[in-house]
Formats: sequence, C-alpha cells, structure tokens
Amino acid sequence: MKDTHKSIAQLFVALLLALCALLFAALPALATDDERLVTLVNKEYVLGMDYAPDTLVSLSSFMSANSGVKMCSTAAQALEKLVNAARADGITDVYAISGYRSYGVQSSLYSKKITYYRNLGYNTNDAQVHAATVVAPPGASEHQTGLAIDFGTSENGYSLTESFATTAFGQWLYANSWKYGFILRYPKDGMDITGYIYEPWHFRYVGAPHAEYMTKQDLTLEEYYALLTDVGTLEITTWDGTVYQVTYNDYYPQFVEEGASVSVAAAGSGGGYICTTRVGKVNFADLLNHWSEKEVCALIRLSVISGYDDDTFRPNNQITRAELLNLVAKVQDLLLDAGENYASLDAEEFAAMFADVYADSWYLDSLQKTYQYGLVQPLLDSDETGRYFFYPSRYALRREVAQCLAPLFDNYTGEIEGSEVYLSDLEGEDEALREAVQLLVDHGVILGRPDGKFYPDTTITRAEVSAMLYRIFQSYAKVGQGPLADQVLDTQE
Repeated sequence: MKDTHKSIAQLFVALLLALCALLFAALPALATDDERLVTLVNKEYVLGMDYAPDTLVSLSSFMSANSGVKMCSTAAQALEKLVNAARADGITDVYAISGYRSYGVQSSLYSKKITYYRNLGYNTNDAQVHAATVVAPPGASEHQTGLAIDFGTSENGYSLTESFATTAFGQWLYANSWKYGFILRYPKDGMDITGYIYEPWHFRYVGAPHAEYMTKQDLTLEEYYALLTDVGTLEITTWDGTVYQVTYNDYYPQFVEEGASVSVAAAGSGGGYICTTRVGKVNFADLLNHWSEKEVCALIRLSVISGYDDDTFRPNNQITRAELLNLVAKVQDLLLDAGENYASLDAEEFAAMFADVYADSWYLDSLQKTYQYGLVQPLLDSDETGRYFFYPSRYALRREVAQCLAPLFDNYTGEIEGSEVYLSDLEGEDEALREAVQLLVDHGVILGRPDGKFYPDTTITRAEVSAMLYRIFQSYAKVGQGPLADQVLDTQE
C-alpha cells in the first residue's frame, strides 16, 4: 500500500514538473543585449579589465581587414551590409584596420603614448592628459566592447588622420553609416563632450533605431545617454516606418515585452539599463521622410488619424470639412474627456437641423460632439428656415480650421507663452478670426509662413492640420493637463 502511495506521489511530482516546464517554455524569451550595443564607454564609464564579449568573430570573413581584427557578430553582420552597400555605390577602397582590443592591449597603447609625450618634454601628469585625448586609457576604450571599428582606405595611405574625412569612403560613411546601425563616435568639435579628438575613421555600432536618431539629431552617445536619463522614454520612428520605444531605467526593468532588448546603459556600476522595444510600423510609403512624418505618426499612435485602404496617407491632399471635424472630435475626447459630458442626440432629429446632413452620414457623431461644444458653429451657414448648411464635402479653409481649433484651449490651465509671429494679411479681417489665430500663434500651433502671411482663404492639407493638432497635444502635455498628458506625445524634443 505504501509503495502504491509512493508511486502515485512520484507520478504527481513528475506531472507537476512537466507542467512547470511547459509553462516556463511558453513565457516570452527576453532578448538580453549581451553585446551591450548601446552601452556608453568613456573615461567616466569604464569596463573592467576582465570584460570581453562572448560573440567575437574574425572580421576578414565579412570584409577586407587586418589579420586578427575581430568584432562582435551582430556588428560584423551589419558591417558586411554596410560594405556591400558602399560597393554598390562604386566605393570598393574599404579596409578595417582595428576592431576589438583587450584591456591589456589598450593599456600597452596608452603607456606608449604617455612615453611619446614624455619624450617630447612633457611632465608625467601633462603627458597623461595629452595621451588620454588621443588614446583611451585602459577600460575607457570602445574597442574593448568589440563594437568599434577604425576604417582605412588607400586614398589617404591607410592613415588614421583627419584626411580620412575627405576620402570617398569617409564621405560615404558620414552620409550613410546610420542606415546600418553605425555612428561617427568622435565628431568634429565634440571633444568637450566625448573627451577625445576628432576621429573621422572611428565608428561605433549601436544598432537601430539609436544610430538613426543620434545622427539625425546630431547627438553624441554621451548626449543620447543624458537625454534618455532625463526624459525616460523616447518613441522613435525610423526611416522605414518602424516605431520603437526606447526607455531608460535605473534598475533592470520589471516588465519587458517579448522581443525587447535590454542593455546596460553605461559601463561600470550605477549606469542603469536601456530597454528597446519595437512598437509597430507605419505602413504609409508616402509619409516616409515627409516633413510631417513625426507629427502624423504621433497622431496615428493615438488613433486620432488613419490612412486609406491602399496603405497611403496622402499628406498633401486637401482636407474636407467633414474630415476636419472628425479629427477635432477625437482630439476633443482625448484632451478634455469630452465623451463624459457628451449627450448623443437622436440622429434623425439632429440631422434635420441641417439641409445637407443625413442621419446615416459617416461624420454625424463627430458633428454632434463638436456642435455641442461650440467648435463647429463658425463653419455653419443658415437659411430663412433656420436650417444649417455644413457643406461636408467642401475643402476646409485655413480660417475655418483656426476658428474650429481655437476653442480647444478654452479649458487650458497653463500660461500662454506668447509669440512674436505677425501675420500681415489678417489686417482688416473680423475680430473673431484675428483672436482665434492669435491664440493659436501664442500657443505655437500656427507658425506662419516664410512670407509672414496666414492666407485665411486658402485650403489646408491633411499634413498641415495634423501638425497643428500635434502641437495642441504638446501644449497640454507641457502643463500635465488632460487624461493623456503622461503619454503625449513627443519625448524626442
């Protein structure tokens, strides 16, 4: 009997263990960034003498390189794509001079440079200071990460000098390296920030989206790290429309989404962690690299605006009055919690108030909301019977947009910053329009055109309206007002 109970207990334990195994197998795997792609390494944040990446590979398998040059495998694979792209553009004079260096090798190079300055007559302290601007002290070298590379080309005799910047490959790298995850690590006039002289031959792999963001925002890795620690979270849309969320945490993040990558933010202790998550993708080909891409993408993420069924956004299309009100109603809901006080009217009764609106019109709900909050009245005409004309299919004019958006600031609690923008063609316009435009100018919603005019009677594009709505969200976010203030919008600025 005891043996029977024992067998049953053993079977139960075995089943329990099997169930646990299945449960743990079903959990999303955490893509820990063992290669420390975005880790800041400099004289302040140093690597230990025993640190060496586990994924080093010979670079000669990926491109022409000095014997023994190695890099982390992820960086090497990206480098192969970079070299192939350069070759496709007719640039074949490409060479890798130096990659991974151990702590010991760096220590030797640093000592030699100190000796060099001592032989020039510098005292020991000054020799160390000068040497540290040219050769990183041991532990402070990016080469120890296996993510840094020194390029060479026969055009300048393979010399690691500023002349590399004038070579065909040097100029190509400056324009294109970010597309493959690399940044120019020590830029010109950046010594006060990085601590090192201008090195146009030295590039560092950080991966997407970091390389693109740093390059386009003209940031060094030090400045990028400082920005992340300051704002906490960045939402970045890359050139191909992929949206990433990059978050800095002082401690290892408690919750990490599947597919996210967590990297040590800075070498040494207390550097925090950077979590990079692919949020989604903007699939509008006609929006990529458009001037309004950032603004529109932000509104897309908030479900304020969307594209067409053929996967286009058509940013330069004129916007109809019905489309305008649909957007305004959504912004009104998000900023003001308008939905809580909105009373849906009988569709037929409400539509009967208009001569050109029907109970099954797709924009009827938005028209009701904006009507109840007084946002649409400046757009309406009436006849002798008292019925309104909305003209839903007519393209919206800039004057109509201004008078429709200005009331969104009626409940704004922050201070109005004011603006020196003067729009000369508003002289002679009615006071209501001038007040509406001035309010939007003071909030930075209307920026004016280079010629200093507003053009109130011209039409407006989907992109222009999106940018104005985006700036309204920003105004509310700055003062922490509205239900989405903690999410809105752009922590990139």
